[in-house]
Amino acid sequence: MSPHLLLRRSGRRLLAAFAVGALASTLLVGPLARSAADAAMAAPARPGPTTTVTLITGDVVSVTETAKGEYATDVRRPGGARGGVHVQTIGDDLFVFPAEVMPYVAAGTLDRRLFDVTLLIENGYDDQHSDGIPLIVGYADAKGAAKPAPVGTTKLRPLTSVRGSAVKAAKQKMRHVWEALTPRAVTFDVNPKPVLADGIAKVWLDGKVRVNLADSTAHIGAPQAWSAGYDGKGVKVAVLDTGVDLNHPDLAGRVATTASFVPGETVADGHGHGTHVASTVAGSGAASGGQEKGVAPGADLIVGKVLADGGYGEDSWIIAGMEWAAAQGARVVNMSLGSNQPTDGSDPMSAAVDQLTADKGTLFVVAAGNSWGEAWITPPGAADAALTVTAIDSADRLADFASRGPRFGDYSLKPDLAAPGVDILAARSGGNAADGYYTSMSGTSMATPHVAGAAAILAQRHPEWRAGQLKDALMSTAARLDGYTAYQVGSGRVDIPAGLNAAVTATGSAYFGFQEWGRVSPTPIDRTVTYTNTGDSPVSLQLDVTGHVAGGPYDSDPHADEGTPAPGMFTLSASTLVVPAHGTASVTATAHPQLGAPGRRYLGEIAATGGAGAATRTTLGMFLEEERHDLTFSVKDTNGEHLSVWLEVQRLGEQGLLGTPGTEPDPVYVPAPPGVTLAALLRQRQDDLRDAERAVTDLVDQFRSPDLRHDVIEVLTDVADVRRRFFQIQEAARHEVLSMVVPNLRVVPHRENVAEIAGMKRGVRYRALLDREALLAQDMQADVRASLAAGQEIRVVDEVPVKMMIVDGHTALLPLHSSASPTSVLVHRSGLLAVLIAFFEAEWARAFPLEPADADDTVTENQLDDLDRQVLALLLSGLTVHAVANQLCLSLRTVHRRIRQLMTKAGVESRIQLGWAAARNGWA
Repeated sequence: MSPHLLLRRSGRRLLAAFAVGALASTLLVGPLARSAADAAMAAPARPGPTTTVTLITGDVVSVTETAKGEYATDVRRPGGARGGVHVQTIGDDLFVFPAEVMPYVAAGTLDRRLFDVTLLIENGYDDQHSDGIPLIVGYADAKGAAKPAPVGTTKLRPLTSVRGSAVKAAKQKMRHVWEALTPRAVTFDVNPKPVLADGIAKVWLDGKVRVNLADSTAHIGAPQAWSAGYDGKGVKVAVLDTGVDLNHPDLAGRVATTASFVPGETVADGHGHGTHVASTVAGSGAASGGQEKGVAPGADLIVGKVLADGGYGEDSWIIAGMEWAAAQGARVVNMSLGSNQPTDGSDPMSAAVDQLTADKGTLFVVAAGNSWGEAWITPPGAADAALTVTAIDSADRLADFASRGPRFGDYSLKPDLAAPGVDILAARSGGNAADGYYTSMSGTSMATPHVAGAAAILAQRHPEWRAGQLKDALMSTAARLDGYTAYQVGSGRVDIPAGLNAAVTATGSAYFGFQEWGRVSPTPIDRTVTYTNTGDSPVSLQLDVTGHVAGGPYDSDPHADEGTPAPGMFTLSASTLVVPAHGTASVTATAHPQLGAPGRRYLGEIAATGGAGAATRTTLGMFLEEERHDLTFSVKDTNGEHLSVWLEVQRLGEQGLLGTPGTEPDPVYVPAPPGVTLAALLRQRQDDLRDAERAVTDLVDQFRSPDLRHDVIEVLTDVADVRRRFFQIQEAARHEVLSMVVPNLRVVPHRENVAEIAGMKRGVRYRALLDREALLAQDMQADVRASLAAGQEIRVVDEVPVKMMIVDGHTALLPLHSSASPTSVLVHRSGLLAVLIAFFEAEWARAFPLEPADADDTVTENQLDDLDRQVLALLLSGLTVHAVANQLCLSLRTVHRRIRQLMTKAGVESRIQLGWAAARNGWA
């Protein structure tokens, strides 16, 4: 049997994410998500300095930003490396995959983030800022954490919850690290499931995690719990964040234990996020006379600093903090933090949550994230055991910044619960009477401590309950939020009185799985739903179940059949149930996937009502994959030798024979319809042939022309002669006029250029390239507006080296000198003119297009929300996107999303156009 590559059809497979790539070591790739090197929005991006990144294989990647915001990439392979490199963009990120790593990434034993050059630069792991790359090495057995570090690495700390260790790989020894991890050469075609050396099960990038930023306590019913004598007293709640201000009046004497896991930093909060979160959980409110106290002011706080003062932390710091908090006896751990990429819960942080929950019974309450997008729940909130929290405002409306579910990969039910997270007033780190003791923040970070505090109150009420019981109680008694699905708000808004007073609680949610196309279960699927009665009398329950379609696949038709009832999709083994006093009773919930339609997400709910006011809800979910088929490649050369299938996949993609309906973070490649693509490919080949024939004809004509030696260049020395020929060649134009405009040279305004006006009336196409500084010159913008309105096409580049005009592809006029000398030259049809035309077209391709103002499309300032205006104002002031994110306590992805939304509102496609539109519309 010949070796082959199997491209799995499902978006859950990481292999497809890098299946189509380029093999050349120097490529020009698409826009890259920027970090600290972001160009100011008010001007086009200038070519930036070259940044180098050393990969775990020892490959050195050099990335240089072009003026268009694209990135030229060069890869220098280390000695002993075999095969090429595959360079591609996935979403906004640039990936560089050396051929030798592909089997390991495809098998899931090597974290693909190790080859995400964008992420490595953004996290400061480039060669200019770091002499090594932090890794988490996981082993197949529990003794792995005690093993010595792999060759070329330094062991930083054991991480027993993930059966591994945090290590740092020295860049100078990176090739030795790679060879130690992979002692035998492995090729994908021969060994589709390669194994790492020395019992290592997986190697992850130790990535960086960022913060996710006395009416809200009343909103969830905390005062009623206080009145009943429950304020979390005696319950240990850990806050893993940026530290804490121990001197703040609201936290003075409230923190029992602290520890810092950030190298070189104490537990003091130099950021402010951790103090705000800690006071929301259990602040005393002393600085406000008790008015602004936290949800569980009687709880015992323990604080672990796992995020640096800059607001970021490495995965291993967070895992070490989680292990410490569980060892300290914390019943509840608040984690208002998250990664920047969604996962299916198999990442190290999520795995640590699941393991520690099982071992210690600790409940981890985790922020869902502020990345807005659907299926974007990030670690550690992606963990099965995590109580994942999203944010709502004071009117129970979902916050626009909140990440939505379902969980990436398997469409599992996430988030779990919602809580207030918009404009939350809590302790300010370093606050005082003069500057104010409190500050307002928004984010799922602010919602999470509300739920952690609620969990502490329930833990005080039920000291015997472990994590699962606390989670189920909070979810099953949550207040319903009409108009939203479980993928948006989970079970609903946390309701402390309902959970505290409930005689009966139930399983919070039950997921019936991701049913793959062609592998859908032919038989019904069962899940057990358990009801717990903490009262002194038995409770009879009436059970009702409903189901509906929540939509279709996110990458093709997300709103398909949305809201359509699905009777019979979910059923129960009984419609009534008696739960004994201080006991439990169960019912079997059954899903019937054979009744569903492919490509549909199904949600349901079990509502239980009974005596003594018993009322619980259990959320149900299932996804039926749309039609997909495996695509298998087996490639041989003319000698019968096996070839790299990666090259063949790339060629198929470039020719349009493979496509992907989705985008980031895990595209799926599918064959395109042959009736469409083959015909288009044939037409393209025919066009290429005709272009080649015309080029040959032109060259022959030039070679045979007896006047060529005399007519290639004509020198004009008189100002009047230059002006005359300027209008003359325009008047002769029949097809197209190309022009390049530089600063500090007079341009004939459109309203005075009679030859230009007449040419446009004849249907002549005018294309103009403007230097950025020329665009900013006095009166130029008014002339540009007039020209655009008249139908000209105008684009802007960072720098135009020469003033030039080309007419109909046969004559060019340009200055002979770069000074203000009037001497100019006319270049007639020749190889030199062909070079000038090619130069113009290359500059045109990378330039930013300007669009004419359209009164119907103008967006007024009052159509922008406050956050839009803040983002725009900071960008126009010259701040980088990274700086804007830090200033507003937002994730980079959220800022990029806001910019894209602003561009959409303005009807533009680039940031310089956004600056133009902001000025045109009076936004700035």
